[in-house]
Amino acid sequence: MTTKSNEKKNSHIGSFTNPLNNVKNNNYTGVDIKIPAVNIEKNEKEYFVSLVAPGLKKEDFKSGVDHNTMSISCEKKENNEPNEKKYIQKEYNYAAFKRTFALPQDVNKNKIDAKYEDGILNILLPFNEDVKQTPIKRIAVK
Repeated sequence: MTTKSNEKKNSHIGSFTNPLNNVKNNNYTGVDIKIPAVNIEKNEKEYFVSLVAPGLKKEDFKSGVDHNTMSISCEKKENNEPNEKKYIQKEYNYAAFKRTFALPQDVNKNKIDAKYEDGILNILLPFNEDVKQTPIKRIAVK
């Protein structure tokens, strides 16, 4: 016996036997745009950015620095070569994202290095040797 609460709770689950239900019940666009999660670390020599982006190739990424802004973007289009597959439902064919980061003044923009491995883009941002690190000054609240 199916109750109304069970029907409502499971209403987001698509039906494999009737794939058109997914298309008409969800706002299907065929575009997958997700903002990848990022971790940023800092040590005495550099910043280290890890961006989670599985299922891509290093050639899919575009990155650069303009003034004090670092941009990382990706655009992956599905290969539209003819094949023998006959889909009953196909919801992905394009994925894209763009992340931008304001760089601190102490980053040496000429020595930034990036490597994509195991679904994670790792970016090393070494400190500029000319800029001395100033410790954080604590302000007493009165």
